[in-house]
Amino acid sequence: MSKKRMTQDEWGAEMRKRFGEDPMQWKFICPVCARVQSIQEFKDSGAPETAVGFSCIGRWLEGKQYQEKGDDNTNGCNYAGGGLFRLNPLVVVSPDGEQEVFDFAPEVPDATPE
Repeated sequence: MSKKRMTQDEWGAEMRKRFGEDPMQWKFICPVCARVQSIQEFKDSGAPETAVGFSCIGRWLEGKQYQEKGDDNTNGCNYAGGGLFRLNPLVVVSPDGEQEVFDFAPEVPDATPE
């Protein structure tokens, strides 16, 4: 599987473009269960910072269970990016090295009242 590569600055710029300036609102999508998850959710769950965008939030939510793509994905799954199956599609390159991470969640259009 070919992975898209980008610098840490490019990655941050894309997050800001999609989700705004508040990093807590930046969102990823798990490559296994397709659950969308935000940095705020990781913080609220007590997950370690190193898990954000690398492992599914389902590893830290109560009642977690594996769900197939297309399920409602309220819990997520227990996928972690550093195992045997390295499915994280992006490689972010920083001065400290490289990190494989989840893809950006789809952009959500502004809900502007008419």
